[in-house]
Amino acid sequence: MARARTLTREDRLDMLRLFAFYTSQGETAPSKKVVQALGRNVAVVRGVWCEYCDYGTVTAATPAANRTAHPTRLIHSTQNIELIQAFVRSRRVTRMRGTAVDVLTLPPSLASKRRGYKRGKKPGSSSYHLSKSNVLARDEYVQLMHPLLTGTIRPSVVYMDESFIHHHYKRQHDSLYDPSDEQDIQRKENHKGRRFCFIAGILDSPAMDCRVLTLDIFRGGKSQAKEPNDYHGMFNHDHFVKWFNSLLDELDALGVQASSSMPFVFTTSL
Repeated sequence: MARARTLTREDRLDMLRLFAFYTSQGETAPSKKVVQALGRNVAVVRGVWCEYCDYGTVTAATPAANRTAHPTRLIHSTQNIELIQAFVRSRRVTRMRGTAVDVLTLPPSLASKRRGYKRGKKPGSSSYHLSKSNVLARDEYVQLMHPLLTGTIRPSVVYMDESFIHHHYKRQHDSLYDPSDEQDIQRKENHKGRRFCFIAGILDSPAMDCRVLTLDIFRGGKSQAKEPNDYHGMFNHDHFVKWFNSLLDELDALGVQASSSMPFVFTTSL
């Protein structure tokens, strides 16, 4: 079994005892005898003896590895903790990766690990950011639907939406974060590219149980030669009209009549 290359305090004391023993026996070169007995380098034995002669004691050497706590002049104050938290939070808001090289520009960041920061993707911290136009459209939709759902006679409502599911890893996800920072909310990216796309309707009727209608799932390609196209090239006006006609046929088969006076608006970008 290989022994450690660094000398402990006990190893140095063993050298001193043997050195003193061979000296008391009249040996002219006691360091060489210690080397033969312990299998150490002669320079190491002489260095231990010189240290004892100069200081009257021996000390264990620091292991040659980054496994010990380094001395620091960082003041453990609330201001430094808030500075580290603000720095990490500002980088995560813009989805910038925070590494040791980046945080070295701030002296308080040297204690990031000791303060409880972790590295990786923070679970449950992402949220979607709504634009101003989306907020206005959402408010208008809520004002329109609220009287219908709270009225005495509730009509059948079909909720329609198209979306996508994807799993994409980026190195920016492997970043510093504070598990105790509740205000650290990272925005989700508006990814573009290959995805699993789907479009469907959900029937909410007082006369029957809720059910999913006209579910269409496909996988988008990367080039024009592949069919179907990607998410942005597939969900267009023509696709929605075709899908909506299938939805009307399925509603008719269930006995749900769509209002002929309802103005349906089709857009080129859904």
